[in-house]
Amino acid sequence: MANGNIKNLFKSFLIFVTLSLILLSFVYLITNILLIKLVYQNHISNTKNLIEISKNGINNCLEKMIEELSVYSRNKDIILLNEKGKFLIDSIQKVNSYRYSNVTRIDKSGKIVYTAPYNKDAIGKNILYQDHNKKLFKDKRIVISKPFLAVQGYKAIALASPVFKDKNFDGGFTYLLPFLRIYNEYLSSVKPTKNSFLIVFNGDGKIVYSPEFFKEFDDISSINRFFFVDDTSLVDSSENFSSLRLSSLNSFGVFKKNEKFLLIKSFIEIYSQKWYIYCYSPESEVKSIFNSVFRWQTTFIILIFIMIIIVSIFFVKYLQERLSEDIEIFKEIFEEKNLTESEKDFYEKIVSGIVKTKDIFLFTIKSDGEIFFSNSRISFKKNFFDIVVEEKVNFVKDTINFVVENEVSKMVFIPIKVGKNIVNILFNISSFKHKNNIFILIFGFEYNSVKDWKLSEDIFAELFSKWYDEEKPLCVIDKNGKIVARNKIFEENFKQQNIYEIFKDEKELKVKNIVDRVNFDLENITLETNIAGKNYNIVFSPFYNQLLKVDYIYVKFE
Repeated sequence: MANGNIKNLFKSFLIFVTLSLILLSFVYLITNILLIKLVYQNHISNTKNLIEISKNGINNCLEKMIEELSVYSRNKDIILLNEKGKFLIDSIQKVNSYRYSNVTRIDKSGKIVYTAPYNKDAIGKNILYQDHNKKLFKDKRIVISKPFLAVQGYKAIALASPVFKDKNFDGGFTYLLPFLRIYNEYLSSVKPTKNSFLIVFNGDGKIVYSPEFFKEFDDISSINRFFFVDDTSLVDSSENFSSLRLSSLNSFGVFKKNEKFLLIKSFIEIYSQKWYIYCYSPESEVKSIFNSVFRWQTTFIILIFIMIIIVSIFFVKYLQERLSEDIEIFKEIFEEKNLTESEKDFYEKIVSGIVKTKDIFLFTIKSDGEIFFSNSRISFKKNFFDIVVEEKVNFVKDTINFVVENEVSKMVFIPIKVGKNIVNILFNISSFKHKNNIFILIFGFEYNSVKDWKLSEDIFAELFSKWYDEEKPLCVIDKNGKIVARNKIFEENFKQQNIYEIFKDEKELKVKNIVDRVNFDLENITLETNIAGKNYNIVFSPFYNQLLKVDYIYVKFE
């Protein structure tokens, strides 16, 4: 039986290891999926935040410029364009030269009448052909242009405000801003990864800003031909943002063919003008944080796997030692006690029912308390009374004498010493004779650790001959009538899970009253009744603890 227990234990351990590895593999796969999704989401969220900050900065900057432009366009000296007005225009440009490349006054015919920095060749030139000036002259309201190619040869935007003289339209006052300055001040910080890059274009697809390797292209459609869309459902799309995964069809810049990119699209709208902002990030850089986490996670899984292997090796070694130890125990029983062959056969039958189960204790002792056999490693004491708490020793001795003299079994609580702890054990005490020697069989379990008093049939069959050799139905019930243990004869005759289910109508009520009386009076009560055509004398006997509280009732059908 010891071999069988070790085999079962080893089998359970193998199942545990297998399930652990399956669980680890599943967790590893799921965490990888969740991690890569989280990495993408974090990148997109970070890019959105950077773009949003830039858009807010551009909006605030342009709003201040428009407010300033509106104030200067109503200045009397600028309207009349006298010397003080020209000086003021020069001063505005000089003070803001880091931002405005030109500050210009246009007359009502669309000709430049003054510009700063001063350019003699520009004076008198008609610039009404420009779209923003056409709109200014038509609507006579402040206008922000689309980014366009200025005559100076760079991409720029113009802010233009109407000028009124004596309430009559008298041309305009304009600022010219190189878009590169706006990019450097507000958009250059949109760089979520090392080699991320931006492309900015206006509503008709004309590129306003692009990195050096795309300088030759003027239209966004030309750049789109460099990419192939891999996935359009990677990330959510919101009102101002959308995203997708791309692959490069050709090499460009520092990027190779088939390079993967994550593209975040957005736009900014100012005075009915839309500027589109595309942020491209290499997927390899986006996933770099995942790769470091992935390496850490893989290392962690490998370490756990190695630990499982090491524990398995030590566990197998431990089981082998336990097996050897159990063999030694049997040798002690059969050799050191000088048992005869018939005694060995008899005792083998008893010990074959021992199950090495947590919280189950088995002792076979002589009348003086000498431990003849124990399945427990809790004590190296040679006498059972040495492991009983001192104040309960006499009580235990009296109980054992009562069991031996009356040839009965008894359930009692015995507090025993387990290391430095005191454990309350519910023991069944019975006795048997062999070769004119009396032996006491003490079997029990830790009461507080047992929620459902289901003891295995094998244990009952081998250890409690009185219980299982009895040809009458026997069971144990709790105070609610639930059957918590039963012998084989009972199992064959009754399948019910509750004692009350065996009886019907007034009999059920009668049985409930008997159970209540047994709980209260702590005495045996007999019920004469007929069940399915058979007459029974049913004896209800209480199992009570040292506090005289009934925990279980022993029911015998005679």
